[in-house]
Amino acid sequence: MKIIGLTALILFACTSFAKIFDWTQGTGFVEFRATGHPSAIHIVGKGEHATGKFTLEERTLKGEAEFKLATLDTQNQTRNQHMKEKYLEVGLYPSAKLTLDKCELPFELKDGFSAKDVPFTAHLTLHGVTKPLSGTVMIEQRDQVLMVKAEFKIKVNDYSISIPTFMGITMADEVAVTVQETFPKTSIN
Repeated sequence: MKIIGLTALILFACTSFAKIFDWTQGTGFVEFRATGHPSAIHIVGKGEHATGKFTLEERTLKGEAEFKLATLDTQNQTRNQHMKEKYLEVGLYPSAKLTLDKCELPFELKDGFSAKDVPFTAHLTLHGVTKPLSGTVMIEQRDQVLMVKAEFKIKVNDYSISIPTFMGITMADEVAVTVQETFPKTSIN
């Protein structure tokens, strides 16, 4: 569940096509998907978009973003409370921070630009622990908007988060994270 915050940070980091990109002006979400064992239950949680600033030098993006973990919602009040209080401990660790290490676009961003499966590497700080991670991003610029979708996976145990269990069902250690954002072209300086 803390993985969601990481994903949001990565997506925000890989979506710039000018010198400075302000992530506070985007609209979108961070989403995580987890599976439970043995029943193969699927848990999906969504939160608000991340905020931060990134720079683009030639085709290389750098920067960092932050995601407020308290915005995550699984559509189940009891699960939300346990996730935020017991596992993510949002009182002690209110946000996740993603620092983009490397995201090199295949060519310069311009109208009609579309790139899929662009690899990136980053460091994610979640629950007070910083770990490297990698994933892919899709970036498209059409008309007056820039659309970004980043995907990566994290292991809950890597961030000193206990594996959630309830009534004999245990969540898998690996969680998939998606960050999706749409930005107005005017938000890029």
